[in-house]
Amino acid sequence: MHSGYSALDAEIISILDYNISITKKENVMFKSIYRAIAIAQAASAANRLLQFSSPRMLEDIGIVKETFIADTIAKVQAEFDAEDVAKAKAAPVNANLVGAV
Repeated sequence: MHSGYSALDAEIISILDYNISITKKENVMFKSIYRAIAIAQAASAANRLLQFSSPRMLEDIGIVKETFIADTIAKVQAEFDAEDVAKAKAAPVNANLVGAV
């Protein structure tokens, strides 16, 4: 079975990897754009669910129509915040600075 990944693809990827250097500021910008897109997609999916579900179906699965989209956005934002906290906790600490405060 062919995966679609050829030697030419590998060469193109290596060229792109070599030529792309992203600064920290650009990384933060891309991260913000990605998160905005992810939140918008989650809100769109929640809206589509509300459009194509009957009130009975929503009631059966425990969804409150009035707050579902806002709740979905809050959940996605909370996941991103939890990811940030986990990365901050995992950040390396210089042993020479421990207890210096």
